[in-house]
Amino acid sequence: MSRNLNHEKGESMMSYCSWSMMLPLYTIAWLTLLAGGSFADQDVQDPSAEIPSSRAVAVPDGIELPRRGLSSHRGANYTHPENTLAAFHEAIRAGVHQIELDVYLTDHGDLVVIHDRTVDRTTDGTGDIRRMTLDEIKSLDAGSWKDPKFTGERIPTLDEALRIMPHNIWLNLHLKGGRELGAAVARKVLDHRRGYQAFLAAGAEAAAGAREVFPDVLICNMQRQRDWDLYVDQTIENGDAFIQLLRRAGTPEQMQRLKQAGVTINLCCVNDPDVLEGLFQAGVDFPLVDDLHPMMERAKQLGFEPVQPVYLLSDSLHGWDEPHPEWTIVGQVGLDPEDPRRLVSHPGEGILRNGPGGKTADLLSREHWGDVRVRLEFMISQRSNSGVKMQGLYEVQIFDSWEVEKPTASDCGGIYPRAELRPRYHLIDEGFPPSTNAAKPPGRWQSLEIVFRAPRFDEQGTKTANARFERVVLNDQTIHRDVEVAWPTGHAWRTPEVPVGPLLLQGDHGPVAFRNIQVMPLTSMPLTSCAAL
Repeated sequence: MSRNLNHEKGESMMSYCSWSMMLPLYTIAWLTLLAGGSFADQDVQDPSAEIPSSRAVAVPDGIELPRRGLSSHRGANYTHPENTLAAFHEAIRAGVHQIELDVYLTDHGDLVVIHDRTVDRTTDGTGDIRRMTLDEIKSLDAGSWKDPKFTGERIPTLDEALRIMPHNIWLNLHLKGGRELGAAVARKVLDHRRGYQAFLAAGAEAAAGAREVFPDVLICNMQRQRDWDLYVDQTIENGDAFIQLLRRAGTPEQMQRLKQAGVTINLCCVNDPDVLEGLFQAGVDFPLVDDLHPMMERAKQLGFEPVQPVYLLSDSLHGWDEPHPEWTIVGQVGLDPEDPRRLVSHPGEGILRNGPGGKTADLLSREHWGDVRVRLEFMISQRSNSGVKMQGLYEVQIFDSWEVEKPTASDCGGIYPRAELRPRYHLIDEGFPPSTNAAKPPGRWQSLEIVFRAPRFDEQGTKTANARFERVVLNDQTIHRDVEVAWPTGHAWRTPEVPVGPLLLQGDHGPVAFRNIQVMPLTSMPLTSCAAL
């Protein structure tokens, strides 16, 4: 059954701000086999082809999940300690199409990411992971066994792992337990709004527990049978979205039946680049790999481009640093009919609002980026004021500038001037005004796109190039192009510059709401994470 998110649209939006129904489409691939072709001929399927309704998942527009590619088994585990944030970050940096990780539920109710039942092999401790408290688990070093440079790496919780994952790759969550674990992971997937991309690799009991909580959860059938015909038949009868074959592809007839049913085919595990082409031709969609980098090189030669990660930051508060007092997720927002200097909202999802008073702490993303493209929509009330700060330092102003004839850098879309706080707040330069006033009236949704290039530094930390706004587009009008900024903006202009930093949404200057926030790193991945600092 398809799932439509209850997302209030308001006015007409740009194409990347609507929702659509998307999923890998394989139902036409089996016809190629019948005609004497191979599955390799179907790397790009017809997006208009009909798919079984049980496979349809609502995906945010602007997010396209890979149809085929590589799955990074426990992250980039040949070069990094398995099932750690470091291994996942490296897999994301490499542009992998799917990430596999393992999940246990402790006796204390914590969901933790580890493959073995004990911590003995992958940490400096000993004991059954299920019997340990989270404090005990977090005290263990999960990195130095791999290499001393990873000393201090910790066993992540499932929350921590989900927070760093892009929204445009598949998440293969291998459940190491039964019904209770399935239910707990399904709740977490729902909480993080990852139901369209996260699938649970689960046995029958765990799958049943997950479906009790989330009936439309995507399941990869791990209830393997000695008889592969029976395994294939059960996967299809269950309505499972994925199957995970072991060591070899199925027979042509088995693979054909899976394709005809719309089942996506994983295979564990492969580390020989020379066998990849044959697996894809046999119909395997996502081989799980350990030695990620040579396998990615071979996949690129076969036409599988690395994924450029996309992060969505308006569906929940999980992507933002705590605390975030008064910021809430709502479904609708508009001007207060009794006071146009205020915004009012209604329950729902998809919109970030800075509280009923319109003045609260700024939001800072958990992830830190360098070069990046940011797309979002915002709404402000009359005379309100906000801003979007790249790396928390370089601000594009949001302001009620409707009908301003000659905008300054303090108006909507301006690259804000430098300022001093004493003896009272005052500007000390002119900043960079927008080339035209593209602002809409207060109470209407406005779109903003920023392409930002971070400052460059040499190995000694000396800055070698200034930060630069490559492009700023407000409401479909380009208002800045190739603007170099020699220092941070506002009163933070003396703050030391850095190669990476968080996205900041200003929340303390008046009522503002944001939706459809998309962050697209231009250097393959977030270069660091607050969780890793």
